[in-house]
Amino acid sequence: MRRSSVRKLQSRVRAFLQRYSFYIVLSISGLSGYLIGSIFYPTWQDPVEAGQVLAGIVDYPRDNPYYISTMKIWSLPGQFSGLLLKIGITEARASIIMSGLVAALSFQALATVVYATSRNLIVSAVSTFFIYYMNYAGYGIAYPLWIMGNQPSHGSIGLSFAVLVIGVIASGYYRFGFFLLALSLAVHLPWGLWCWILVASIVLMNYQDFRCHVRGIIIPVLTGLSIAFIGFYHQRYLLPGCGRLPSDIKQHFLMCYINYWDAHRQPFNYLSWCEFLGILGTVVSIAVLTCRKNGQSQERFIPQILLISFILSNILSLASHMPPQMVPSALLMCMPGRYINLNNMLLVPLLLGISGNAKSNLVCKFLFTFFIVFSSLIFIFNVDYKNLLSSTIVEYPPPLPDLPKILLLSLMTGLLSVSLCAARRVTAHALYEKRGTVLVYISALIILGVFSWYLSLFPSKDVIRENAFLQTRDSVIKAASARSGMILVASGLNSIQLFTRRPILLDPNSIDGYIYNPDCFMRVNDILKSLYNVSILAKPPYGGHQGAIPAGVHKRLWESWGVHDWQEKGEEFGISDILVFPDYALRLPVVASNQHMTLYTIPRE
Repeated sequence: MRRSSVRKLQSRVRAFLQRYSFYIVLSISGLSGYLIGSIFYPTWQDPVEAGQVLAGIVDYPRDNPYYISTMKIWSLPGQFSGLLLKIGITEARASIIMSGLVAALSFQALATVVYATSRNLIVSAVSTFFIYYMNYAGYGIAYPLWIMGNQPSHGSIGLSFAVLVIGVIASGYYRFGFFLLALSLAVHLPWGLWCWILVASIVLMNYQDFRCHVRGIIIPVLTGLSIAFIGFYHQRYLLPGCGRLPSDIKQHFLMCYINYWDAHRQPFNYLSWCEFLGILGTVVSIAVLTCRKNGQSQERFIPQILLISFILSNILSLASHMPPQMVPSALLMCMPGRYINLNNMLLVPLLLGISGNAKSNLVCKFLFTFFIVFSSLIFIFNVDYKNLLSSTIVEYPPPLPDLPKILLLSLMTGLLSVSLCAARRVTAHALYEKRGTVLVYISALIILGVFSWYLSLFPSKDVIRENAFLQTRDSVIKAASARSGMILVASGLNSIQLFTRRPILLDPNSIDGYIYNPDCFMRVNDILKSLYNVSILAKPPYGGHQGAIPAGVHKRLWESWGVHDWQEKGEEFGISDILVFPDYALRLPVVASNQHMTLYTIPRE
C-alpha cells in the first residue's frame, strides 16, 4: 500500500516537473537573481533618476538638456521607476527594487537559454549561478556587458531582455516569447529592433515549422505592441513637448560629437577578445546545426540566432570604420558595434545546455570539453584573470593567495562538468530513478551556494560606497535637499538629482547620453562653453572620446571667478547652488561641507 502511494506521488511529481519545468526554471532563476541583486549588490539606478522626472517629482525648465533627454528616451524601466515613485516608494527603495529586477532578468535570460538547449531543470538552475560567479557571461565590445550591480543599467536591461526573448521562444513557448518580443521595443528600442530582425529571419528560414503557430501569436504580439505604444504615446505626446533643432544643425553637432567626444562608436577591433568569442560561437553553432540537421526548429533556433547575429553584427560594425557623415544618424545612435555582445552572452549558456542534453552526441561532448580546457587555461596562464574576475561586481579578498584562487575556480569548473556529464541521461521522466545524479547536483548546488555566500562577504569598494548612500544620507546631500532651485554640479559627482530631488543644469559625467537626443546639443554646447570651457564642436584639451568631462579639469576656472561672475552665470542659466568636491575653493558662501563634497550658494544681487 505504501509503495503504491509512493509511486503515485512520484508519478504526480514527475508529471508536474515535466509540465511546468520551464516555469520552475523561470521562478528559481528570477527569485535567486532578485535576492542576489537586491540584497548583496544594490546600486543607484539611472532609470529611477529618469522616473523622478516622469513622475513630476523633479521639475525642470522645458529647455533643460536633461529634461529633453529624459522626455525623448522611451523606456519602460524609467516609466516603471516613475510609477514606483508616484505611489510613494523612496528613491533608495526603488533603486534596490530595480537592482533586484535587473539581476532577476539577467538570471532568467541565462537560465532560459540553458533550458532551451538542455531541457533539464537542474542543469538550467545550477548553470545560472555558475555563469555569473565564474564570470562566464561574456565580454562586451563598444559597450560593457554587465549582468547586475551597475548604475547605468539601460544597456544591461536591453541585452538581457533580448536574450530572454530568444530563450523563451527557443523553449517553445511562442505566445509568451512573441509577447516579450513585442514588448522589447519599449524596454530598449535598439535591442528590441535587433531582436525583431533576428527572430523574423529565423521564422522566415523555418516558416514551415512556424506556420502552425502564426494564429496563436497574433494576440500576444498585438498586446505587447499596445502596451509599448501606450507608454510611447504617454511620454512623447501627453507630457509637455520639447524644442527641436533644424536637421542640418543637429547633424553637424552629431558628427562633431562622434569625432571628438564619443567613446562607444569608435572603429571596431576585429582582433579583439570579444570578436574571438563571437567566432567561437559561430563555430559552435555550425557544429550543432550540422549534428542536428533533422532536429526540430526549436533545437536549431539558438544556433541559427548566433550564426545570423554574428554575420549581421559584423556587417553593421563596418559602419564604425566609415566617416560618420556617410552613416545614417539612426544607425549611429543604435551603437552598431555592440550587437556582437549578444553572441558573447549566448555562447556559454548554449555550451552548457547542449552538454546537459541527453540527445547530445560526441561532437557536443568535444565542444564542452574544449570550452572547459580553454577557460581553465585562461586562469592557469594568468591572462589578466584578476581583472576578468572583478569585472562584474566581486572583488576577491586579498588574504586568499593566487594559487588557491586558481584551484578553487578549477574545482568549480570541474564539478559542473562532472555534474553535466552525469546528467546527460537524466530527463524529467527518469529524475527520481537516477539518485546518484541527483546527489551530484545537490552537492554542486550546495557548493555553489557556499561559494556565492563567500563572495558576497567581500563586495568591491564601489558597492560599499553605493550601499553607504543607500543606508545613510550624507549631510551635504541633506542640506542640498532642503533647498530649492537648480544645481550646478562639478564633474565627477554622480546622481545628484537622484539624491537631492533637485534639478541639475547638466550632468558632466554622461555627455554621451545626449547623443540619443541631438535636439538638445546646442543648449548643451552653450553650457559647456560658458561653464566648463569646452565645446562639442572641438576636441577637448584633455583628450577626446571619453563621453564625459573628467573630474577636476575646470577647478581652476571656477576658483578664478568672483561673486559677480557667478551672479551673471546664475542669472543666465538659472543656477542657485553649486556642488563640488571639498578641495574646491570657490569665492562664494558655503552652505554645507564635509569630507565628500561642499555646497556653495550664489548670493542674490
